[in-house]
Amino acid sequence: MKLPVTTSAIQTRFFDTDALGHISSSAYFQFMEIARTDLFMEIAKMGAVPITVVANINIDYFNEVQFGEEISVLSWCSKLGSKSMVVCNEIFAGKSLAAKGRVTLVGFDTETRQSCVLPEHWEVSDYVAE
Repeated sequence: MKLPVTTSAIQTRFFDTDALGHISSSAYFQFMEIARTDLFMEIAKMGAVPITVVANINIDYFNEVQFGEEISVLSWCSKLGSKSMVVCNEIFAGKSLAAKGRVTLVGFDTETRQSCVLPEHWEVSDYVAE
């Protein structure tokens, strides 16, 4: 089963700005988390979703974003292993690419507190970043 590609609209808050008046670099991590939640809500429509934990997260910034700009986040799974997956994000301000991020997630068993396998029938998304 191919995992979906989702687009999430982000509502910024004045709290997301920094002393320079633009969106703070730390807010992008929250934007990615919101988008990841939307992605997993779509995956849940196709069956059970295992619990995952963040193992690594990275963001590359390209353009500043001002408060009030329309922000959206494109999300997809670019890589799947037996116990981990990589979710990629492209963060846009209007139609301009502002940042790219990727997070490595690991399946997690809450009873054993150990990593666990992800569903074998999952396949990476069709989207390929430019």
